Amino acid sequence: ADIYSLPFGDNSFDFVYCKDVLNHLEHWENGFSELRRVSSRYVLVNFFYGLGTSTVKKKEVYDGHINHYYDWNEVMTKLSAFQPLAIVVYPRSCEFEETMILFQKG
Repeated sequence: ADIYSLPFGDNSFDFVYCKDVLNHLEHWENGFSELRRVSSRYVLVNFFYGLGTSTVKKKEVYDGHINHYYDWNEVMTKLSAFQPLAIVVYPRSCEFEETMILFQKG
């Protein structure tokens, strides 16, 4: 499905999980907005490349895929604009830096 126009009604799912997608979008917040729309309570997403110790903002092509590095402050500011009840962050060490973010709708 198109992440910018998911084929589900508002609040269709209690929990929405999106892995390895947002860091490939030019405007991740538009995709996140759609995930939030179809969720009634929680959205769990991950970001690779930069939401942690290596916070930078840049774009690169790696093995045919476009990857975006996002600035931590920018991501948290944009997530806060969605007026969550809570945001929980889970940094994870793996081959690539990864951060899981659990967003609870307000």
